[in-house]
Amino acid sequence: MMRSLFAFLTVTILVACTARQTTPELLPTKALVATSSPIPATSIPPTIPPTTTPTETPLPHTTVDASSMAHKLLMGYQGWFDCPGDGSRVNGYFHWFKDNTPNASHFRVDMWPDAGELTAGERCQTNMKYPAGQPAYLYSAYNPKTVMRHFQWMSQYGVDGVFLQRFGAELADPAIFDQRNVVTKNARAGAEAYGRVLAIMYDTSGMDSSTFVDLLERDWKYMVEVLKVTDSPAYLRHNGKPVLAIWGLGFTEHPGTPRQALELVNFFENNPDPKYRVTLMGGVPTWWRILQNDSLTDPA
Repeated sequence: MMRSLFAFLTVTILVACTARQTTPELLPTKALVATSSPIPATSIPPTIPPTTTPTETPLPHTTVDASSMAHKLLMGYQGWFDCPGDGSRVNGYFHWFKDNTPNASHFRVDMWPDAGELTAGERCQTNMKYPAGQPAYLYSAYNPKTVMRHFQWMSQYGVDGVFLQRFGAELADPAIFDQRNVVTKNARAGAEAYGRVLAIMYDTSGMDSSTFVDLLERDWKYMVEVLKVTDSPAYLRHNGKPVLAIWGLGFTEHPGTPRQALELVNFFENNPDPKYRVTLMGGVPTWWRILQNDSLTDPA
């Protein structure tokens, strides 16, 4: 049996998924917002509560053991949310709204995040309001202060860490590639400051079957050599090696033949250069055991 750990990644949903069905972004939620909401105004606080700013010196916290995946509560952290003016070259409401239009009819996620603790410099303006009339703000994962706050919350509420999502189909876009790298740095800083763990998870949705193997291998080299993610004391390890997850192998609508899957396993587990070797985890189809529905039918 291959040493890869193939398992479903089951997480507790703290905020809703977007149109892409992967693991959810981490943020507490308030009432679902719509301009014609029937929710009575009395159910919404009359004012936004005072902000709590992450301090220069992290608040007291425990430090999670990064040497093993065992007994960990780990979330998926998409990190794909942007807002105009946040400094990212994406320059828009990336993943928040369809057609970059910040109103209720174009909203893409299922629940509205609670931005009550965000400072003025973190709040992203929209064209929406709560039923009681207060402005409804969003956030950007490009903002290091906001990501630091997310990791502060994790330490306060018992979340051990995250799988930081990295969507292969987007990495060829220079603006999104830069955004992903900044979010990776933000997440690393937050994990280190608050004693959480993080690991990279590649999502193969929408990738080209003829290039996705090479792209994932090249990007992992970039992560190791340039961003140096595995040098972080917060980077999650298991069986003595950094953890890396690939979500999407074996799905009917994702790239990857058995031969390509084996090539990836060999690259990541048996690489001649030890610095690229990982403990590999797979996110696989719901019906992989019986090879039906969302699963490819090839037993290999």
